[in-house]
Amino acid sequence: MVAGLHVTPDFLATLRHLLAPAVAAAGFVLVDASAWGDDPEVLIGLLEYRADIEGARLLLGFYEDVASATITGELWSPDRLRHAQPTLGADGVAFRRITRRYSRAADPWPLACEISDEVATWLAPLRMLTIGR
Repeated sequence: MVAGLHVTPDFLATLRHLLAPAVAAAGFVLVDASAWGDDPEVLIGLLEYRADIEGARLLLGFYEDVASATITGELWSPDRLRHAQPTLGADGVAFRRITRRYSRAADPWPLACEISDEVATWLAPLRMLTIGR
């Protein structure tokens, strides 16, 4: 715990729980999960998922920056990054992106539900590509 910083450490765990059905149905698997307190030098937590769909690798990542009380989620492809212009930022490479600020003292459930619902709409079209696998 960082002195003077009150944060609910369960946000990413709550989000992971809520995302589980949608990410599994779309063919994603969890490849990395780190709570923000795992490394005292870096106040960033993450969830990262990977899917290989029709020969394309897709990555779905969620990053919690505790210092700025921000959570960002991105759906992107390394192939798209490889072919992007050098000046193109994360917004230009990601297929979808969501960023939300949160209150450090608030219950993580409502915001995790909002993000999970949004991400489920991103993943819904991918479910059709994974049926029968």
